[in-house]
Amino acid sequence: MDYIECKIPKSINVSGLYTAFKVQFEANYTFDGETHNFWELVIVLDGDIGVCAGNKILSLTKGDAFLHEPMEFHRIWSEHQTCPTVIIITFSAEMMPELNKRVFTLPEEELKSIESLHGTLEDAYDYNHFIVNGIKENCSIKAELFVKKFEIFLLQAIYKYQKKTYESEINRTKSALSYTSIVRFLESNIGLNLSIDEIAAGCNMSRSNLKKTFAKYAGLGIMKYFMMLKMRQAENYLQSGLTVGDIATRLGFCDQNYFSTVFKKHCGSTPSEYVAQYKYNSN
Repeated sequence: MDYIECKIPKSINVSGLYTAFKVQFEANYTFDGETHNFWELVIVLDGDIGVCAGNKILSLTKGDAFLHEPMEFHRIWSEHQTCPTVIIITFSAEMMPELNKRVFTLPEEELKSIESLHGTLEDAYDYNHFIVNGIKENCSIKAELFVKKFEIFLLQAIYKYQKKTYESEINRTKSALSYTSIVRFLESNIGLNLSIDEIAAGCNMSRSNLKKTFAKYAGLGIMKYFMMLKMRQAENYLQSGLTVGDIATRLGFCDQNYFSTVFKKHCGSTPSEYVAQYKYNSN
């Protein structure tokens, strides 16, 4: 008899862990915005949180979860005078499915599942407060088992509990919608060298209201955020093979030397070093 192998597709491959923690925030808690080059899963076990995810402002409650993709600007804070309890896991993945929407509504059994899974971390990993430092001696199988179970949790969330739209979670206050408009304006004009006054005019807002609204949700200045957007786009351009000179021109820099200086400041390496590392990781 001739046997034919049935190949098993794999849509998720978690390759590393950075942090994992369960925490209860104070009612006035707020975390400054950040970006990083790995995934971040936020799960609300109790209470209400506000989330800034790129150009969206969301309000999440018990059972909601959100998956931040790598390099997405994000921020979190307590809402509605609650002291929310959340689980946050950050991880790298060699393989993840294409996700148009990254918000999920999890049933009670899935919340208990992720709580239980989180509780097993210290059995296999050297774990300091919230940072995963490494795998304990003779615990490689336990560590892999944790990752396999976490991958199953992600599969369940994506294929059974993924919401089709953000409609019910979007914060529709005037200031939140204004923030979304500001970020979209910046994204649409990433190739221009805009001043704050020009951004304010483009968004039909006063300079003071623009700065106040942006700081409320992003937790940092609008010009710093605009430069972060430019550097993220610069990374995409470098990966596509564009020259440093072309990228500098496309992103509104006066010359490529200045662009290279800014890129190193924000990304920790020169453009040429970044390209070399990218090609090395891709091989």
